Amino acid sequence: MIDTTPFSHCECKRMGNTHTLCQSELTLEEQGKKVCLTIRGGEEAKVLVLDGCVITDNNTKCDALYLFKSHHRKIAAYTTCL
Repeated sequence: MIDTTPFSHCECKRMGNTHTLCQSELTLEEQGKKVCLTIRGGEEAKVLVLDGCVITDNNTKCDALYLFKSHHRKIAAYTTCL
């Protein structure tokens, strides 16, 4: 399990997202550009909104963080939709 505590309120959810960047659980969209992650069986992933949720200052930053976990590796990837 990927634990995002204490930032679980910044996760993209399958339904009922409060963050405009989140289009679904693993899809981000901003200004007509979309980033989507597809996972296979035995893999896990979550997306955390960084800009305006995890980090609330006015400095330039990545929009979101993808967290990915499989049997053999763990990956964290930043993304900017702009």
